Amino acid sequence: MLNVFGRIPCSCGGILEEMSWGQHLVFNLFFLLLTIIAIIHNSKERRLMGKVF
Repeated sequence: MLNVFGRIPCSCGGILEEMSWGQHLVFNLFFLLLTIIAIIHNSKERRLMGKVF
């Protein structure tokens, strides 16, 4: 985006480069939502483990 690198630093950049801005936004929102769900699940699991022991 800022042309900092002369080449794409990783292979995943090739996939993302082909996406439109809308597709890229949906891609990022999906993984953000997945991360939030994992954090919530992990915190619930830790609370349950604390109550059991």
